[in-house]
Amino acid sequence: MLNEALDFRLLNDFQRDFPLCSAPFAELASRLGVAEAAVLRMLEGLRREGKIARVGAVFAPKRIGASMLAAMAVPPEKLAAAAEAVNRFPEVNHNYEREHR
Repeated sequence: MLNEALDFRLLNDFQRDFPLCSAPFAELASRLGVAEAAVLRMLEGLRREGKIARVGAVFAPKRIGASMLAAMAVPPEKLAAAAEAVNRFPEVNHNYEREHR
């Protein structure tokens, strides 16, 4: 149960206001009351479980002047391959199947 609570805090508490410092994972660990290595293990576990794809910046489009939403019509039998190809790009911050065309 403790790991689930810490996982939830990692997923929820730091989506915004992620520490911008030379040792951000150590800062997260300090705020969570655990070791930095524990934070790194938790993040890797969340990545392996498919709960997160990456830890990285998402910039406010209106502040930097550019952003893109790309939509594709992909046959259901090719969806997994298309998602895998798109997710290879580190610039992609999320990718999901929509329920409508």
